[in-house]
Amino acid sequence: VSYAQPGGGQERGGQNGEPPKEAIEVCVGQESGFECTMNTPRGSLTGTCMNTPDKKYFVCMPEGGPNKR
Repeated sequence: VSYAQPGGGQERGGQNGEPPKEAIEVCVGQESGFECTMNTPRGSLTGTCMNTPDKKYFVCMPEGGPNKR
């Protein structure tokens, strides 16, 4: 699974296959379905807070799925 990297650099997420910390932090304390926004090197990214497919993380998932933008 690939996540947009808000901090710059690679687009594959954090270390050890983890989503970027910004994608996790923006959803802390939010409910599933909460609309989230993060800044990325390509501009603003809008998504929805939800669990990753493996249920390990609750993150801001980009609109259109984790492989978009």
